[in-house]
Amino acid sequence: MATQKLILPYKSCKVVAGYKRPAYRSYWGYDHYGCDYVGVDSLDIIASGNGTVLTAGYDNNVGNTVCVLYPDVVNHKTGKTQSLIARYMHLASITVKVGQKLKAEDKIGVEGATGRGKWSSHLHIEFDTDTAWPNYSPQVAGSNLIKKGVDSTVNPSHLFHRGTGQSISNYGTPNYTIAGDWTLPALMIDSGGAGDTVPDAEFDALAKLYDSLLDDHKRLQVECDELAKSRDAKADEAAQIRKEIAALAANWPI
Repeated sequence: MATQKLILPYKSCKVVAGYKRPAYRSYWGYDHYGCDYVGVDSLDIIASGNGTVLTAGYDNNVGNTVCVLYPDVVNHKTGKTQSLIARYMHLASITVKVGQKLKAEDKIGVEGATGRGKWSSHLHIEFDTDTAWPNYSPQVAGSNLIKKGVDSTVNPSHLFHRGTGQSISNYGTPNYTIAGDWTLPALMIDSGGAGDTVPDAEFDALAKLYDSLLDDHKRLQVECDELAKSRDAKADEAAQIRKEIAALAANWPI
């Protein structure tokens, strides 16, 4: 069965709060069962892979919410593959419908601040291993759409990869994040469309090697051009010498 590696839900974003950080619980009085992000340049929320929309609507607690089933997702931290529910909360608007099939980078909605809280605009996203109950979250007290559930969540930072052209950085909220929340593996796409990942250090080394080879290619091209010019000059000189020999031979006494 084909597996998939999920990309970030934005083209470019900052991570505001990580998964189950002690500082978050100390301040708010409860655990954070997902990650919070804010968009950079664009607030469009995009699909992270191939999935199906199971829920799309307004919840009185957490605002506009979308639940997506992503099958056979690779966890780059554990190496485990399993199907997961992703819950997107606080959206300003929703652009998908229940039953809709998604592929990576399809627009799901727009980042917002909807819901009963007085929070700033951001995306709260959580991933749940319990695919039978997509509308049940341990993060909420329970409302009209999203109900109170038990904790069967997974750290989103263990699932996300940096797709082509994507970037992520730290928002800077003290102790709300760790380096693993923004130093995500890069997703490389081969000609067949299958995703593969390489660690950042290896990717950087490959980039440096590529640049070095490109410089060598340019240097060799210049040397080849110089050799070609030298060859042409010598050919012209040889032709002139032949003409002079021919002239001398024509006037040589018999």
